[in-house]
Amino acid sequence: MPTHRVVSMDELTQYLHLPEKAVAKQLGICLTSLKKLCRQHGITRWPYRKLKSLDKKIAKAENGSGTGTEDVAQLKPEPRS
Repeated sequence: MPTHRVVSMDELTQYLHLPEKAVAKQLGICLTSLKKLCRQHGITRWPYRKLKSLDKKIAKAENGSGTGTEDVAQLKPEPRS
């Protein structure tokens, strides 16, 4: 049985939407090994939480929960005569 597993950057990018612990478990390596592997590929911080935050912001914007064009029209002062 091999003592280490070679994981390419392409394979790693398939898991960026998952938490680190889940990825390590799916790859069959420990969390520390995953972090070392990420550093070798230039990933200094696992992007799961940032991606999740961006997804929430996109969903909020699409649902109209944020400031939309209707709200902006209400904020503009009326022209003076």
